[in-house]
Amino acid sequence: MTTRYRMRINASLLFSAAALGAILLASPAGAQEQWRRPTDYRSTQLPCCPPVQTGFYGGIEFLFLKPHFENSTAFLSSQTRNIGARSEARSHEFNYDWDAASRLVLGYTNDCGLGFRMRYFQYDHDSDRPVVSVVPGVGDAQTPAIEPILGNGQQFFLDNAATPEFTAQHSLELQTWDFEVTNQLTFCRSLVTVGGGLRYVLMEQRYRAASQWPNFGPVSEVLTNHHDFEGIGPTLALDFLRPISCCSGLAFYFNGRGSVLFGESNQAYTKTDPAGVFSTETFTRNGADNSLYIAELGLGVQYTRGCFFGRGGWEGQYWSGTGGPTTNQGNLGLHGLSFMLGFNY
Repeated sequence: MTTRYRMRINASLLFSAAALGAILLASPAGAQEQWRRPTDYRSTQLPCCPPVQTGFYGGIEFLFLKPHFENSTAFLSSQTRNIGARSEARSHEFNYDWDAASRLVLGYTNDCGLGFRMRYFQYDHDSDRPVVSVVPGVGDAQTPAIEPILGNGQQFFLDNAATPEFTAQHSLELQTWDFEVTNQLTFCRSLVTVGGGLRYVLMEQRYRAASQWPNFGPVSEVLTNHHDFEGIGPTLALDFLRPISCCSGLAFYFNGRGSVLFGESNQAYTKTDPAGVFSTETFTRNGADNSLYIAELGLGVQYTRGCFFGRGGWEGQYWSGTGGPTTNQGNLGLHGLSFMLGFNY
């Protein structure tokens, strides 16, 4: 993804945050007065049963997530020139830190509890850069075979007393758009929201490995493997809000979601030699049919004060069929903390 495109996305999130702030500041006197008083759940027919939240609502959620790939191998190395024997080779893995992600939610509910909702989620971060130095003239190193192009055991980077340092890096970007019809209802003193609609997903992975002289010397070989997925499919959601005590404004929340996406995958593999010693290798595959399955789970505590609320908790996501840095097979999991500020207008 280009820097210009990322800047546009960040600008859109900033604009959304500014719009949300403007709506809150422009709320009428009645809404401001409601904000000064705790929500009175006793006005409903069931004690402590929250009423259906009608009108416009929205929020901005900040998440701190860490991804876990089923296969996150950066490359293999060996000091015995026998990289094909796994017992004599060492696997170097990618590691991800806890990184920030964001989600924007906007919706509307009428007096009957029927409404619509739009959600946007983005995660875009890079891995660390594992480095291995091989003894000149003794060892060798390679990246794993890029599926489904190359066979197992092929070596991309050979030491030969000329390229003793190898580095690699992987980047991951995830975007989801949800467009849903929702229905709110009260059940057992809880507010339950069910939703269903369509989800659009864009996933991009970028892998790059290079062999070079130590301390950022000349690069002798570069290998890149880019693969992405773009698709759309049905999504179902269940949100559960249960007050902890009458009139306190505190409640437990639970969110669950499942999505099935159908779309196309693209892959582009390139091996180049800036020194001109080896020939360039390329492979491109466009428009391959593929599918993803996504499950999400969130839980925590929410505090409501009039028409404003804040919540914090834990979120986990499971993406089935994403593949990894050098393979199209495998799954991805993300988990971490979430914090949200929102309003019911």
